[in-house]
Amino acid sequence: MDEKNPFVIDSEVNHYIKVDYQTGDWVSNEERLDVNFMMIDYETIKMGWQWFESANRTYHETWQPDIYTSIPQPDQNYKKVFSVMVLPLYIEGDKNIKHPPMLWKRSGVSEYNGFMEMGQTFFSKIKDNPGLLPVLSVLESEKMVYKSGFSAYKPKFQLVKWQAKPESFVTPLEIEVKEGPGAEVNSPEDQSPLTSAPQKPALSGFPLDDEDIPF
Repeated sequence: MDEKNPFVIDSEVNHYIKVDYQTGDWVSNEERLDVNFMMIDYETIKMGWQWFESANRTYHETWQPDIYTSIPQPDQNYKKVFSVMVLPLYIEGDKNIKHPPMLWKRSGVSEYNGFMEMGQTFFSKIKDNPGLLPVLSVLESEKMVYKSGFSAYKPKFQLVKWQAKPESFVTPLEIEVKEGPGAEVNSPEDQSPLTSAPQKPALSGFPLDDEDIPF
């Protein structure tokens, strides 16, 4: 039987996104991604604990039953982790890049804190925008310096508008998340930061309407 197996996940169409802890750039498949806006599907948010076992490169995860119910840390190897589907977009002048839906799933302290701050930008406004999803401006990442001398970047966001979820924003059944060399999941980010490096100018400050953000 020569027919292609329809139940095999094609890794080429499974996309994930993260912040490069060394540069502050958003990357996908280890390549820099142009993005200055994101639509967030908050209904896909998961929170919990994750341990990346370096010896056999295996993820161990324990998820909360919902985002409101905290669960205890399974053991000291586990770090807080989040997962959410996002739809990235890049708009600059006449340049308009539409990316596919991507999974943002990380356990590094800087990215986790950025995720928590992101949620604060829109969570209280969900009830006033039924059936809509938040569109955020993606600002320049903020460099965090830790007591150990280690540094990593925290993503920054600003709420721009609410918009209906487009048909193209489809959540896949499964996404494979791979970690390359120097993955932040293994970085010494357990300490409180000493300082924050100066931020670059934000990529916001111009008026937007539905035509400007054509999701």
